[in-house]
Amino acid sequence: GLPPVTLDAVVDRLQAARALGAEAWGKQWAQRDRRGFEFALDQVVDAAQTWVRRMQSMAPAQRPAYLAPAREVPGACVPQGPDGRERLLLAWALEWAGSTAVAGLPGDPLFDLRPSALVVVTA
Repeated sequence: GLPPVTLDAVVDRLQAARALGAEAWGKQWAQRDRRGFEFALDQVVDAAQTWVRRMQSMAPAQRPAYLAPAREVPGACVPQGPDGRERLLLAWALEWAGSTAVAGLPGDPLFDLRPSALVVVTA
């Protein structure tokens, strides 16, 4: 499977480049249009990190309901038409972020805590 989204731009870009470069279409694209592939990598990483950041604010049980509508977008994984590649990459970024969230995010244990008091400090 995919390594988790780390929210480190450099690490995530390297992971995405390795994963997409392992796909036959990704390898061909990188050889044919390196600048386009590099630009797309930045967009994929940005989208995946945005989804992970959004899911960090949700309780783990709410995440599947958040991801379900995006996964059901008609033709999201069908690379046809002028925006087919973009839809394919966006679906890939969504699955990468989703697999990261399902595996658990660092702040997940905080959702189980039930604080009994709130302390506000003003300076």
